[in-house]
Amino acid sequence: LSGQIPLNPTTMEIVKGDLTVALGCSDSGGGTSLAFLALRFQQNNPVAAAALAFEQLSVAGGPSAEAKARAARLATAALAESPVVASAPRTLAIVAAAAGQERRSVALMDYALRLSRRDLPVHLWFIERGVARDDIPRVLDHYDMALRTSSRGRAVLIPVLVQATEDPAIRSRLVPLLAKRPRWGDEYLAALARSSEVA
Repeated sequence: LSGQIPLNPTTMEIVKGDLTVALGCSDSGGGTSLAFLALRFQQNNPVAAAALAFEQLSVAGGPSAEAKARAARLATAALAESPVVASAPRTLAIVAAAAGQERRSVALMDYALRLSRRDLPVHLWFIERGVARDDIPRVLDHYDMALRTSSRGRAVLIPVLVQATEDPAIRSRLVPLLAKRPRWGDEYLAALARSSEVA
């Protein structure tokens, strides 16, 4: 895919200008990230550009204003070249949310979700947003999608869902969902049983 999508001159300048700055910012372990290496040797790779954009936001203590601007430029470049890379609008949504642009951030996350229902960070974002708004149906919708499409999501979210089951409002909404026998249901019920035994 990447070899078939040439970057236009503007995009090339954006990527080249941010690569050297991103080095050292994109890997908390002090090494060079795979996304950086991919762009270093194949600068017409929108998937790597989108991945590197997201890495700019994943730093201890939170990203600086410069890192967020760099992430937005890289994600915009990636999205312009390949509108099906879900991590690009996801990154732009996070930057927009940090700037207080709620409608834009939600629209971008909705777009990312349409591109891929397997993108765990998108579901986590919607879960956090739903919890903050006490929107239990929306929260459980994204739990369900994340648990159905991501083994990593199950490892992260099932223990949280077990704890959340103590809330009667969540429990009442969860019962009909479990009645549909989702593929993650048995794993959740087993975790719930273990939790009851410990208690």
